[in-house]
Amino acid sequence: MTPEYAISAALKSARTSEVRDRLHRLVVRRYAEPGYESERGVYLSNWNDLTRWENGTLVVLDDTMERLENILTKMDYVCDWEDEYAICDDCGSAFRSEPDNYFWQMYGSQDNGDNVCGTCLKAI
Repeated sequence: MTPEYAISAALKSARTSEVRDRLHRLVVRRYAEPGYESERGVYLSNWNDLTRWENGTLVVLDDTMERLENILTKMDYVCDWEDEYAICDDCGSAFRSEPDNYFWQMYGSQDNGDNVCGTCLKAI
């Protein structure tokens, strides 16, 4: 099975337009940042199930993203959270834009809507 096949199958099984929109935005990327490794690539998205509360009970409306994340992970891809990364405008690689520890420093620059990873900044 390829990631493209898994995503295509997920699109067919998705029960909501919100999840289908998430699936349409999936693109495999590379990490630009030292210390973040993925031999095959990383998919960035909102991997949460689509849920809502009904009469005090959490109801899952669509679990497609969680199921796809499990499949891609078994295929040795990394699935990470899109709201924690920026995409370099020059090379298309992902670099962390939100801290994940106390000593974190951004490996790149975000300025006026422009995103440039540290590797591309070094090349300037």
